[in-house]
Amino acid sequence: MAVNNAYGDDALGNLFNVSGFTDTGSSNATGDSDWMNILFGNKEQAGAVQVGTQAIGGAIGAWLGYENLQLAEESMSMQKEQFAQNKAMANMEAALKLDARKRGLAAHGVSSDVVNKYAEQYK
Repeated sequence: MAVNNAYGDDALGNLFNVSGFTDTGSSNATGDSDWMNILFGNKEQAGAVQVGTQAIGGAIGAWLGYENLQLAEESMSMQKEQFAQNKAMANMEAALKLDARKRGLAAHGVSSDVVNKYAEQYK
């Protein structure tokens, strides 16, 4: 349903239609301002603002990726250190248990070559 004003025009349709207006400065054949096309682009080509924001967004994304890589490397080195400490503690615990078993067997006059071999292997 068209809403007509006193002049017979579609008032609601013309409210948002600004195609008849042109910049009084330098204009090209379509009536669009050159500096507006350079900054904001048109249907066919992106403008400098869009390209600039994409470049800035890409740079920020690359920097954040680099920072995350640094955090991942630090986390990996910390996990390696923790693994080495846990392995050393587990080896020490196993050695103590084997030593206790060897002493227990020796106290009863029993010698176990299997326990001795295992103890020597995992000192």
